[in-house]
Amino acid sequence: MYKEMRDGFAGTHFYVCITPVSRHLLSLLMEEGRWTDYARWLKELVEVYGEVWNFMYLNEVTENVPEYFMDAHHTSPEVLSVMAKKLYGLPVAPRFKHFGLRMTQETLVDDLVYLHEHMPKIDTKPSP
Repeated sequence: MYKEMRDGFAGTHFYVCITPVSRHLLSLLMEEGRWTDYARWLKELVEVYGEVWNFMYLNEVTENVPEYFMDAHHTSPEVLSVMAKKLYGLPVAPRFKHFGLRMTQETLVDDLVYLHEHMPKIDTKPSP
């Protein structure tokens, strides 16, 4: 699907990003056992587009819902502006220095390890 979309617009440079979601939604993703699907999706995007900016993991934005989100899934205009600046390589405020992960074929394996480490940990202890 992604390859067909890319090929349908030959000569176009795509800026691909994965938008942030709140810690709550990331926790649901992990609770539902969707890590493998998430990782496969990212691999497919990187393979097709070469570069993907990923903001969907635990970070200073996803951990601070009251300041940066309008609800569990929709970020503030400030965050959207920071994301656009990151995609275009423009400077951002120091507090957003570590927000966003630029993923490429060369960094994919290490990025997936980093992302797995920066997802909510799910308590797998049996219920009493």
